[in-house]
Amino acid sequence: MKKTILMLTLTAMLFIPSVMMASPMMSESIFTNFFSLGDMHTYDYASWVHFSHDTYCGPAPGAYIGTGYGLDDELSWGHTLPAGLSVPPDVITRARLWIDGAAIDTDNNEISIEGVFNWDPLNNHFLDNSVFNLTNIDTPGFWNDGILDVSIFAGECKLRIDNAVLMLDYCSGEGGGAVPLWLCSDSACWEWAYSSAKKRNLVKFFDKNRRCQTLMTRRFFIWDICRIFSECRRETGGLKPSEAET
Repeated sequence: MKKTILMLTLTAMLFIPSVMMASPMMSESIFTNFFSLGDMHTYDYASWVHFSHDTYCGPAPGAYIGTGYGLDDELSWGHTLPAGLSVPPDVITRARLWIDGAAIDTDNNEISIEGVFNWDPLNNHFLDNSVFNLTNIDTPGFWNDGILDVSIFAGECKLRIDNAVLMLDYCSGEGGGAVPLWLCSDSACWEWAYSSAKKRNLVKFFDKNRRCQTLMTRRFFIWDICRIFSECRRETGGLKPSEAET
């Protein structure tokens, strides 16, 4: 009996590292008008990369990396960028990279985004989720390769990466892009929203600065009006607010 228990224990010790060392699997999904709960914002475009790994029982969530257990200490992937995006002349008006991790116990895990290393380490507090603000990146060519390359370098024994989501708002410069450049102005879209709401007797849902208040009525969520950066662009069809019929 003791011999059987010992054999089972040794088998388990061998089994766990073999599972951990399985190569990570990745799948990417592309979205437009992507709503992020993290910052309550609807983005023009998003690339969602989901990680998993293979086990003897089939695929399991997450990709494991680390300095122990025979794991790779690096995880690399790419986010597909919008077709034709070129900065300049196009303009990135808002960009976030959200990384969903687990079992992150230290602040020793570094990240590289398109070859740039001067980021905070992966967050090891509050659900192990990290958000990186890419809006004001001025590195030449950062957005122009068609793929945004990301790498994580582990500085602890074992951690897991479950998902990574790149979220973008961008405006057209000379040709391609999501929307006319004049609509990159926050004030232009809010003025359009206010004007449209006034005609529908919905001004009471705006504050003194003509910004939407996140209230709910019996008929609808006022947030539907506040999704103005997608609604404004679609409704006006590229016309200035004063020229559009609302």
